[in-house]
Amino acid sequence: MRSVEHRIFVVLDRDYRDYIGCACKARTALTDNHSIESMMFWSNSFARIISEYGSKRKIKNKYGDVESLRGAILDICVPIGRYRIFSQKNNKCIKFKEIKYSKFIDKKTLSIDVDKFLDILNRQIANRTLIQKSDWENAQAESFSGIYNDPQFICHGHDLMTVTALSLQGACGSQSGSFDTEFIESIFRASYHDSELVETTMWKSIDTNL
Repeated sequence: MRSVEHRIFVVLDRDYRDYIGCACKARTALTDNHSIESMMFWSNSFARIISEYGSKRKIKNKYGDVESLRGAILDICVPIGRYRIFSQKNNKCIKFKEIKYSKFIDKKTLSIDVDKFLDILNRQIANRTLIQKSDWENAQAESFSGIYNDPQFICHGHDLMTVTALSLQGACGSQSGSFDTEFIESIFRASYHDSELVETTMWKSIDTNL
């Protein structure tokens, strides 16, 4: 009989595994960029969702087009992603889960208040010396190598989904607070076409190994 290992195939978010040198075992496929959520954000699903749930007037007046709106979301998520990478690389062990993005991101203007962001993180950990403004500044100034110069690998999938949801609550739409991260992730999953999925490296790796 074949061993259990030969019957198991694992799909993992790439996260920042490459950068911190976290090796993956055999029969493992990584997402094409940071995560499944990230892959969906850069797919055609983004334009379809914004078209369906956003305000054409707001998008045109504030951003010009959907791609410029995507860029505005990246303007928030790239700096946060860089800080995530820097913190992980330097073993800061900072937990980003359960932070309230609406407390440090203005959903009407899609702007981030860095001091509020760091203060929120500061309240969630026991060792407050881990949260320093200089770390944020160093993370933004650091030259990350290889693929980690690309927003598709820098941006954390959860950040992308959450900021997109916030944008539809204010900057480019008028959705209620119930239009949250969990809800928008479900919409992205439903609108992510098979025709795009089967062209990904992740899918081809699954298809080859199963």
